[in-house]
Amino acid sequence: MQLAGKDIKTETLENGYDKKFKYSIPLNSDGVVEDYIHWCETNCKGRWGWWFETTERWNTHWDSSGNKAYMSFGSKKEATAFWIANCKLIYDSDYGKN
Repeated sequence: MQLAGKDIKTETLENGYDKKFKYSIPLNSDGVVEDYIHWCETNCKGRWGWWFETTERWNTHWDSSGNKAYMSFGSKKEATAFWIANCKLIYDSDYGKN
């Protein structure tokens, strides 16, 4: 398949931003860490993505401070593996505060 004149894999369209699947993990943050995306690219064979619950402030002022970020997976096994591999970063109370 081609997009903007470049060949892309079908999987690229099935994974990534604004993709919500059966198993979603709250990230305890208003954003998605690049390391999470790289982990999924390396470790996931099924579908995965990330999405946000947004507030009205996001819609009117692009203020993301009240948003909630989620990683999402089509596979329960991959969602569980992601959580185990990343739970320390997800629940680090100082992460993203600096």
